[in-house]
Amino acid sequence: MAKKILVTGGAGYLGTRFVEHLLKDTDRSIIVLDNFSRGRYNFIGPLKRKYPGRIEIAPIDIRDSNHVEELLKKNQGQIDEVVHLAAIVDAFSTNREGKDVECMAVNRDAAIKLAELAKKYRVKKYVHTSTVSLYSQGENLTEDADKKPLSTYGKAKHESEKVLGLADDNFKIVALRPATFVGWSPGFATQTIINLACARAAYDIPLQVFDTALEGNKSYLYLGDHCKAMQFALDNIDKISGQALNVVSFHATQNSIINHKARAQKRSAF
Repeated sequence: MAKKILVTGGAGYLGTRFVEHLLKDTDRSIIVLDNFSRGRYNFIGPLKRKYPGRIEIAPIDIRDSNHVEELLKKNQGQIDEVVHLAAIVDAFSTNREGKDVECMAVNRDAAIKLAELAKKYRVKKYVHTSTVSLYSQGENLTEDADKKPLSTYGKAKHESEKVLGLADDNFKIVALRPATFVGWSPGFATQTIINLACARAAYDIPLQVFDTALEGNKSYLYLGDHCKAMQFALDNIDKISGQALNVVSFHATQNSIINHKARAQKRSAF
């Protein structure tokens, strides 16, 4: 029986890029679980048409543990890998009243329940998505650096890492802590500063930033690099199970990003 990989949030910004990676670089069949609150059918649809028979869409909210369990039970023995990407990702909006409760329900409670169900239904490999936002500010951080998240998003992701305690000989699990994403995907999003700067530069739209944020160094991660990191984690999970690992491509200040944008615009004028 053909094995399947379940990708939660697979119709979103990161998810569609990773699904595309899996379709190109592996022969796996993919179940995309997404509630389509941010993801879109038109993001994943072209991939579904390009690779007929390889994508199954499960329109489920990960907070709906009953339907998640039904899906895993129905596919027991077929789903042997899970990559969990579904999350509320607007970090500082999660500090608002009401949004903080929703963030904890999705990014912590539902994430933990999903991992527990995956183990119950004999999934062998599980990649959990955390974040570098669980650290205090800084660069070149090691995994054992102080955890002082500034947002409810960071707190929820930090607390969700308790799923690593589920690791055993039959259930291999790793948590990846990605930096701020940058790059193209079928579900392109502009909520990150570099993507937003690029999109506005293309249409010559002014970009407003806070003076106090210009020199703060921030970690970034190319989507393509993270797709490779997730694939690496799956391929090598026997060696890293139970661990949480940072994933970063480069560091940059907003000032350097803006100056790079200005230089690019100047070159394009000639």
